[in-house]
Amino acid sequence: MGKRGRDGLRCAVEHMFNYFTTTKGLHNLLWNYSPNIGANVTKYYPGDAYVDIVGLDGYYAEPTSLNIPEYASMLTYNKPLGFGDSGYSRRGRKSERIDNAVLINSIKANYPKMCYFMPWHCSWSIVCPEKCYAAHD
Repeated sequence: MGKRGRDGLRCAVEHMFNYFTTTKGLHNLLWNYSPNIGANVTKYYPGDAYVDIVGLDGYYAEPTSLNIPEYASMLTYNKPLGFGDSGYSRRGRKSERIDNAVLINSIKANYPKMCYFMPWHCSWSIVCPEKCYAAHD
């Protein structure tokens, strides 16, 4: 039986890393560790040798009320830190359009060492054609 939990994840990361770098000769990849907000962010960290960038994943009802208690823990890795796989969680308000600058300003004000964010949404995108709303109806 294979390993589970933290050891299983570390084995999987090491295998992928070695496969891509040694077997396939790919040395231009960036490796990202990005647990969910609310998770034990140190529990599954695979180690500095396997991580280039760290991030936190989470969804929020309002970008001005971001609550990221894991921020300080993630800074201890001394890696570029971002807010990955993030987005607006209020379903049913597809027609509401909000400028991403609101989220950017909230991150800058409350989490100044974050260097990127990656939103997963349509209505908050910089450019969102009407067909995007129709696809979600």
